[in-house]
Amino acid sequence: MKEIDILRKLVEKGMYITTKELDRILLEWCGNKYDAGMWCNLLMQHGFIDYEGDGDWEIFVTKEDLEDE
Repeated sequence: MKEIDILRKLVEKGMYITTKELDRILLEWCGNKYDAGMWCNLLMQHGFIDYEGDGDWEIFVTKEDLEDE
């Protein structure tokens, strides 16, 4: 699985995702909690996601953005 596959899975969820869903997707891709946490931080640093509070994350990448890749 490539990095863009993570973004596609996130975009499929809509504009918002719960922490539980985000953790499941990242853990499935990375295989361990440490790497999943590192990827979460990387996605935040690159402006793809941001924590909104109450366990919700906003997803800033769109389907159109991914089609341009």
